[in-house]
Amino acid sequence: MPSTRPRICLYAGRFESSSSGLWVYFSSVLEALLVKAKEQEADFEFICLAQGDERIRAKLSELQEAFEDFSWEALPESFLGRRFDTFRDGFVKREDFSLIHGLCNFAPFQNSSLLFLTIHDLIALEAHSELSLYARLRSATYKCLFRKSLEKASHVFSVSEHAAREIKETFDLESLPEVLYSPLEKAFLEKDLHFPLLEERNAVLAFAATDRRKNIERAIEAICPWLLDGGELRVLCSNEQVAERVQSFARERALERHIFCDLRIPAKDLPEYYRQFRALLFPSLAEGFGYPVYEAISQGLPVVHSRGICVEELKEDTREMRSECSPRSVESIREAFIGCLRRKFPEETRTRAAQRVRERLRAARVATALLNAYSEALHR
Repeated sequence: MPSTRPRICLYAGRFESSSSGLWVYFSSVLEALLVKAKEQEADFEFICLAQGDERIRAKLSELQEAFEDFSWEALPESFLGRRFDTFRDGFVKREDFSLIHGLCNFAPFQNSSLLFLTIHDLIALEAHSELSLYARLRSATYKCLFRKSLEKASHVFSVSEHAAREIKETFDLESLPEVLYSPLEKAFLEKDLHFPLLEERNAVLAFAATDRRKNIERAIEAICPWLLDGGELRVLCSNEQVAERVQSFARERALERHIFCDLRIPAKDLPEYYRQFRALLFPSLAEGFGYPVYEAISQGLPVVHSRGICVEELKEDTREMRSECSPRSVESIREAFIGCLRRKFPEETRTRAAQRVRERLRAARVATALLNAYSEALHR
């Protein structure tokens, strides 16, 4: 006899890699959600729809083994690629679910079931004239998916206040999406609070990715004098092609002896990795949540970051650990960076900020809020 329990579809979507911010978010929330549902004896069956690399498939299979009320299905792939398949997913009909929650921006919207949607950012909608025709068509396609999903969604979430405001304004929503901050991975929460002295470090950390939002070229230009004076920059790159781009940029400026690239740091090793550095340089042009800012502070590391990234509830508690800059100004980045290096960061300040970030960005908080929302929607 078929089960009469509510079946909740957690639509994850199609991840570029296990290092993507969306996968970090989804995997953290998913595991916490399953743990919390088991603790509360919630009478739900969870089914995840996802596509990703070997690490992603292994993690989902591991959770399927560990939780009897959870299973996952691999989304079908076509030769037309991930973006086309994401668009096609929106029109897939699945009438075997009580509720569908798209946790990573998109969800199948042509179904009679309840629809929840979590939108992280609207970066994919950038469509200015400098972009290629393909990029502008992609932007229009994503905007269509967002609009169709929002028209059907009974509950909309976002991961930060600035993203929620942007979503409301762009799509003329009646109310702001509910904000549930993105959680940090367990490794960042469980690491001890005894931090190495910053003064003993002479290397800083930055990030680089395919889409250039991390603004690494401008960041390098800004700290070039410091590098030539003996400083070191390590860049955590999303793939080999990005690493080659960064290294080529360094060679053009005779900085190859001062700039080094790293790839694929396992999640469990990231907290210790952050602790090697004196500061994080993160003048990103656009972010949904900005994980590296909070990952760094949770490990006692000061951050130079773009204005407007920090979420409201952590602004005051992390103020002494953050230096803000205008990401499109080399001079502004340089000024904020030098100011950061000159400041003193007492252990008490670093510990207090790290504790606050860890307390506020726990996956269990998101899981509890989602379970309450599911229960309320399904038991009306």
